[in-house]
Amino acid sequence: MAFHFTPANELIDDLSNQRLSATDLMKSTIGRIWDVNEDVNAIVSLREEQDLLEDAAKADQVPLEHRGALHGIPIAIKDLANAKGLLTTEGSPIFANRVAEKDDLIVARIRKAGAII
Repeated sequence: MAFHFTPANELIDDLSNQRLSATDLMKSTIGRIWDVNEDVNAIVSLREEQDLLEDAAKADQVPLEHRGALHGIPIAIKDLANAKGLLTTEGSPIFANRVAEKDDLIVARIRKAGAII
């Protein structure tokens, strides 16, 4: 099932009510990235598919009472913000090979809320 036009609040509701799994959402998201990224070049640094699916499977195992506001939601971070372990080019060839050593505050807060980056 495709979720790329589903509003985030609906996805969050479906995840929290277990009508949708983070794993299924991640599979759909990865599929959409493969379908369109070559044309739009929106994702500069994509984590390994297996790592993303493992994170989603772990998210599915977290008890409901311990889930954050963005729990299980796949989120891409603009490469102007540092996300630990990901290429952060700031859109410049000068930084073409720079990998972030730590998360910027906004990224850390998104992670803490349960999103999968």
